[in-house]
Order: sequence, then C-alpha cells, then structure tokens
Amino acid sequence: MYDNTNKLLINQFCTDYTTWLLGIPVEMVDMEPTELYYEPIRADGVVLLKNDSLICHWEFQTDPDLDMAYRMIDYYVRLKGKYPNHRIIQIVVYLRKTDSEKVFNSCYQDTTTFHEFRVVRLWEEEPEQLMGLPGLLPLAVLGKTDDEVGLLRRVAELIEQVPDGRERSNLVAGAAILAGLRLEKNVINQILRQDIMKGSVIYDQIFQEGEQRGEQRGEQRGEQRGKQLGEARGKRDLVVKLLTRRVEGVSAEMLERIEELSMERVEDLGVALLDFVSVDDLAGWLG
Repeated sequence: MYDNTNKLLINQFCTDYTTWLLGIPVEMVDMEPTELYYEPIRADGVVLLKNDSLICHWEFQTDPDLDMAYRMIDYYVRLKGKYPNHRIIQIVVYLRKTDSEKVFNSCYQDTTTFHEFRVVRLWEEEPEQLMGLPGLLPLAVLGKTDDEVGLLRRVAELIEQVPDGRERSNLVAGAAILAGLRLEKNVINQILRQDIMKGSVIYDQIFQEGEQRGEQRGEQRGEQRGKQLGEARGKRDLVVKLLTRRVEGVSAEMLERIEELSMERVEDLGVALLDFVSVDDLAGWLG
C-alpha cells in the first residue's frame, strides 16, 4: 500500500519530485517498468520518469531489502542498454524508520564492479524542505521530528491551502496512508479531513484492487455472472479487512449485517470507516 501510494503521488506531482532530487524543476513523463526488456524483474514500488536527456529511477521501500544494491545496478544496465545517450539518476527512498545497516548501503560493489546510487532515509530529512513543494507534503509526515503529531498538523494545514480540490484530496489520502507508518489511526483521523479523501486516485486505487481480485475470481469460474459476483466479493472483502484493522471487537452479527448490504452501501461504509474510532461507531452506522 505504501509503495503504491508513492507511485501514484509521483506520477501526479513528478515535477515536485524531480525538483527535490535535482534541485531544479524538470519536466518528465512516466515510463512503464515493462520497458525494461529481457527477463522480468521485480518492480514493486518502482517509478521511472524520462525526458529527452534524463531518466530518473525511483525505488520506494517500506522496509530494508537485502537485494536492493543488485536491483539498482540491474535496472541501470537495462536502462543504459536501451537509452545509451540518457543520463540516469537513481534514488532509493526508505519510508519506515529502522536501524538496519541495509538502509545505509548506497552502492553495489563486486570484485571489479562498482555502482553508486542515492539513498534517502525519510526520517532523517528536514520536513521544511519537503513542505516547500505541495506534491511532497505526504512524504513530509515521515520527516525528522521530535513531535510527530505536531508535524502532521502542520502538513494538514498546508494541504488545506492547496487550491485544486482533486490535488488536495490526493494529498490528504497520501498523507493519511503514509502517516500510518508512525502514528495511530485515531490520531490521524482527528487531524486529517477524511471527508475529502473520496474521489482521490489513491482512494479509487483501493477499490480497483478489490475489483481486480474480484475479476480474477470471476474468470476462474469461467462465467460472467461469477465474474460480477467476484468483483462484488472483492470490494466487500476489502472493506471488511480495512474495517477490522481499524476497530476491534467487530462481532459475527455485524459481519452478517455487512454481508446483507447493497454494494452502494458497502462503498459508503468504505468511506465512513475512515472516521471510526471504536466498534460503537460501526454499530451506530449500521443502526
């Protein structure tokens, strides 16, 4: 979820991200990881941006990865083979704070081979630098601070000032998800306006993932009706999963009542649960 959130944000605010990386704004276009031919390679959290002379390769990691250095040189060689005249800049962004030595490794080194890339540990970054660009506001919630709640409040105030409603909803959704790496959900819900999250590409992505799982179930049944039921089941399962993670004590009776809801009401519940703090909130919503 965290990696995909950053992929969606960087695709919408790529100029802000390249400004952060390069120090100057550079117009880029999105590339698909599938443009790297040969054998398939792991592409979780990968974003490739390209212009006429430069390729920026971003890798977002929630937790340390033992194979990261090899993956970075692998990407570099593949990119250079396809775009020999382009300069390639690579950056790994670690999201969750850790003391692991793996997140300090910024190069691949073998007997006769050396390859270097940039590493950012967000918990060491000054949040003011990130808060200067709207697209980086969700990352700022993971910046260096002794007051995590206060930092989230500052970010929320800046997001409220973003004039474009669509961008604002995406930034709220991104900040809410990333803040979950260091703060409790009830704290996040008290600070960020959850009502404007619906309609953001990140919110939509949550339901698209449910629909995709449903489509897979339907295709396995080999019938169109099975596919439709599978899509509905995927959405319903996703909402139940999010609900049981947010509040404790959801009873079997409540789950049965959720099973009886129409899909429209299930989607309404998917929005409402973002404001739930306890199981009593669910009971009140169900009536």
